[in-house]
Amino acid sequence: MIISDMTATFGNLENRSLSLSEGLNIIEGSNETGKSTWCVFIKSMLYGINTSERDSKSSLAVKNRFRPWSGSPMSGRMKVYTEDLGELILERRTSNQSAPMRDFQAYSILGEEVSLSNTDIGELLLGIDLSCFERSAFIGSPRLPSGGTSELERRILALVSSGDERSSYIEARSALEGWQRKLEYRGRGRIPELEQSLASLKSELDSFLENSAELDALQMKISSLESEYNAMLDRIAEKQKEFNVSIQSRIQEAENRLKKAQQDALAASRTLPSGNPKPTPDELRVLERRFFSEQERKLTSQAQSALLREKQRRADEHRILLSEHKPFGGCSIDKAKELVLKDTNHLKSLTVGSVSRVFFRKLSPFLLIPLVLSVIISVTTPEIIRGVPSWLIPALLVLFSPLVLLAISRSKARKHIAAVTKSILEKYGVKSQDEIIHALKGYVSLVNEYLQTKEEIESNHDINLTVQYSEEIVTRIKDIFPFFKCTTDIENGLSDAVQSAVDAIEDYNRKVSEIHRAEELLNTLKANWLDDSDATLQFTYISDDYRAELAMKEKELSALNRQKALLEGRLSHKRNSTELEYEISQISQRLKKMRQQYSAITVALNTLSDAFRLIRERFSPRLNEETAKIFSALTSNRYSRVIINKEFEAMAGSDSSEGVRRSLELSSGTADQLYLALRLAICRIVLPQSKSVPIILDDALLTFDDTRMAYALEYLYQESKERQIILFTCHRREGAYLKGRPGVNILSLDSIQKG
Repeated sequence: MIISDMTATFGNLENRSLSLSEGLNIIEGSNETGKSTWCVFIKSMLYGINTSERDSKSSLAVKNRFRPWSGSPMSGRMKVYTEDLGELILERRTSNQSAPMRDFQAYSILGEEVSLSNTDIGELLLGIDLSCFERSAFIGSPRLPSGGTSELERRILALVSSGDERSSYIEARSALEGWQRKLEYRGRGRIPELEQSLASLKSELDSFLENSAELDALQMKISSLESEYNAMLDRIAEKQKEFNVSIQSRIQEAENRLKKAQQDALAASRTLPSGNPKPTPDELRVLERRFFSEQERKLTSQAQSALLREKQRRADEHRILLSEHKPFGGCSIDKAKELVLKDTNHLKSLTVGSVSRVFFRKLSPFLLIPLVLSVIISVTTPEIIRGVPSWLIPALLVLFSPLVLLAISRSKARKHIAAVTKSILEKYGVKSQDEIIHALKGYVSLVNEYLQTKEEIESNHDINLTVQYSEEIVTRIKDIFPFFKCTTDIENGLSDAVQSAVDAIEDYNRKVSEIHRAEELLNTLKANWLDDSDATLQFTYISDDYRAELAMKEKELSALNRQKALLEGRLSHKRNSTELEYEISQISQRLKKMRQQYSAITVALNTLSDAFRLIRERFSPRLNEETAKIFSALTSNRYSRVIINKEFEAMAGSDSSEGVRRSLELSSGTADQLYLALRLAICRIVLPQSKSVPIILDDALLTFDDTRMAYALEYLYQESKERQIILFTCHRREGAYLKGRPGVNILSLDSIQKG
């Protein structure tokens, strides 16, 4: 794949463009010119932005760190070329600030939309996922570790072992460890769950047996307490006879209370309002609301009637004005427009030329007079009069007669036009022809206003403007309150009358309730006096100590019965001991099988680790070989041996040295060269050759001196013949070194920004 043109609104890049070419692209720029921003922009265009990433104390999420400084929505456009799809234009836009550059579209060079998914465009074009891209083709500082993701490892191992790319040691180990964690991990998993279930079942069985024993003991205690309680009730029955002696006086008091209540109710009934049937407080309040509601409608009707009369008056005034309007005299709008159109057209047709022609035709018979005179002069005069030929006078007479007649016609035409114009203007009472249109508009406005007022009157014609009080309501009010003689009395005194009536009814109802209470008390006392076996009323006639003891016994008995019912209910919802023991045995067997599975997975993990070590023995030589070749080129053959351990840590040595040195033992520049060689070697092993994945370097040669830089540029220049290389640098030395080389494109971000 080749990246050619880019346009970005991303971070400090505000609609900035960058054009690349095949081969080696060197983009120079000082700090804060957007080198790293362009690198992240390329990655974001290919793989999108992870919106779930959150800020940390040491770094910001991409969506926040590269939010456009101008406040514009994040967007980008990239033109690429691929062997499979040809030239494509990739576009990303932001419609939701929480998901920047989520909207994705791809077009061919002809503008036709290409169906590509937003989520896998990078994998489709480059053949690798985002994680592998960041650890191979996306190279920043040389000391960045290469990492060891499953995608990277799978591709490396596939090349050296010809294995299946769809699986890897990390994925298999993760799957086995996942199964192992599902069974047991830090006190969680299926095994601990079964162990907890087994412990719960055993606890439930112990609880069932314990509750059964507790229920038996509780039943014995309830029987003993019931015997004591019944003995106390027997002693209370003996007190019943003593109670019947005293109750007679209480009955007499209750009868006196009932008699007084009846007398009070009779007195209260005399103050009740009349009416048939007798009104209730609710009816009175409803009646009051309905009456005043109708009163409000009546007032509204009177207001509407006054408004309608006012509109009728205005309509009459408009009708009189229309009938007296000059010159229309109350005609319709269409007729008025027709009259105006006729008169204005007449005025427009009155031109001096047309009218003078009419007068000329009318006066043309008078031309016979000069013609006859010319003939007479020609006959009666000599041929020469005072040296002038006699024919000249008739000729002049015949020649000038039409001109004189034409002048007379034009004069009459002007007078006629002035007279007609004056007549028409006087007809409309205006001074100019333009004012005729204004007169018509005023008349049309007056007609419309009259029609609108007339329409409003007709629309309100059917409204009942004579609202009267309901006969039913007035009749019922007079039935209840006979002292109201007319509706005016009702309007002035209904509220007070209703309140007084409601108070009287409520007072009467209270007196009736007192009668009912007195009757109920009397009936209760008589019932207890007649039935000697009823001891329910004796608690007020025994000692407080005895009553407290009886209440305590009853409370304790009730509590024991509730506890018994609770235990019985609890046992009814529990499984019996046989079911619990059977389930315990089943879970024990399942637990035994899962523990066996856990042991088998542990053995499988150990076996898989051993197999992976064997595979690494095959993988290491290939990676060591590629890294050594590149490192040798970067160091001018000073170091020819490289060893990569299982943590992807690089160690280097020369043929003449006795051993290899760790990167920490090398100089800072040499260590940077070693890790750059490792990253480039991983690119050669991992990246699909068919995709020609571009390599992006962000200040990767920052710590190199000029000599090391020259070696690195020579290697990158050779590598750019196979794939596109994009090198961002804050120096100008790289461009100066390769200036003039074919296939090298040197750009300056400083000049682009100024432009």
